Amino acid sequence: MYQRALQDPLSDTLRAIVLADEPEPVANDLPEPRLPQPYIKVIGARSMLERTWERIERLIPAENIYTLVSERHLSNPEIRRQLSVRPPGTVIVQPENKDTCPGILLSLMYVRSRFPETGVAIFPADHFIREESWYIRYVSLAAQALADDPRRILILGVVPRYPETQYSYILPEALTDRSPSIAYHRVLGFVEKPHLSTAITVVRSGGLWNTMTMIFKANTILDLLHKETPELYAIFQYFGNAIGTDAERGLLRELYADLKPINFSRDLLQRFLEKHSNSLGVVPVRDVFWRVWGLPDPTVDLSSKTTSKNRKHWRIKSGKHFQKTANLVAVSDKKE
Repeated sequence: MYQRALQDPLSDTLRAIVLADEPEPVANDLPEPRLPQPYIKVIGARSMLERTWERIERLIPAENIYTLVSERHLSNPEIRRQLSVRPPGTVIVQPENKDTCPGILLSLMYVRSRFPETGVAIFPADHFIREESWYIRYVSLAAQALADDPRRILILGVVPRYPETQYSYILPEALTDRSPSIAYHRVLGFVEKPHLSTAITVVRSGGLWNTMTMIFKANTILDLLHKETPELYAIFQYFGNAIGTDAERGLLRELYADLKPINFSRDLLQRFLEKHSNSLGVVPVRDVFWRVWGLPDPTVDLSSKTTSKNRKHWRIKSGKHFQKTANLVAVSDKKE
């Protein structure tokens, strides 16, 4: 399964964290309906998680890829089978899912304990990406931009195919001659799962789908966390000091028992943006078909094996309204 990473000088200095801690199985008509989404085989013989590993291994060696799971996942034999092929010491087990922030911070503490100065790339495990090689090249581009400015937190943002209300959006600043890099735009704001009218406006204004694929230095996130949410930082720093000791697992359960769910994008990145507006950048991803698996896509007929024949290009023009049909969305002149 392991592939040799691209001959990229960054591949040995970058660690990946794969988020495979889906909290509940998603209702669907696919085989293995009781499995959490990352572990379901939706296309061919590989699960979403296995496809994610394979995709990342084009850039980062397998021994530098860490996978976050929840403890309850380990009771499922199919999940154990999928995880069993990973290199020793690369599966991180959290007691339970408390939304995205605790799991990412926990993973960062483990990675930083081994590689204090490392760069980190975060990858959700439930994304379908058709042009995988092209997408990974965008990740490499972001990593190179990070090497030039290690203080940045860079996020990949996909140019939307249509105004989706179940996705979050990133609002980018237009590039100028004074922009620090042609690889990314400064982030002006986030829009979380907007209503249709707002989604149309956001797409018209150049908003990008937030993939939650992020590249940053582990110390950058933890330093900002220390400044802006010192209580949360203290909790994970306290645990970090126990990594590798006999008290590690018991202490982790105690800490998680008192944690409230925290969303990394809404509760953390938004705060960083408000206080440190120059720290966040977005890398626009073009010509890549990306989607979160499990959410309906009005531009794709999922009953067909060939999705490209059923894709519909969106036209976003003044006075036009979007109207759903069976599997596609048509542009209508009717007013609501």
